Amino acid sequence: METVLSPPRESSRSAPDPPAPATPAELPMIGVGIDTSRYGHYAAFLDAALQPAADELKFAESAKGYEQLRDRLGLILKRRGPVHLSIRIDAAETADTQQASFHGLRARAARAQKLA
Repeated sequence: METVLSPPRESSRSAPDPPAPATPAELPMIGVGIDTSRYGHYAAFLDAALQPAADELKFAESAKGYEQLRDRLGLILKRRGPVHLSIRIDAAETADTQQASFHGLRARAARAQKLA
């Protein structure tokens, strides 16, 4: 699954129009690998040079665990600006929950871009 992650833009009537959003091919690529299991999940974040884009994350199958994952993605966004995410989930019983979470993230990013 691939998506573009961009920070929401604040609207201001006096500010000039922002430049057109970059296409995924123009953005830096971040690979997100998630290994799922019944007892917890593990995520790794690599840039195009296969260097860590953020610290690895162990997280639980819970609201708090997914909040930690969102926070880690937010940290990447804060450090690097808009990025193209390539997400690979090693499917287990909980992969559907994770995919739903990422689809929600994609929808929020799209709404934020439309509002800007």
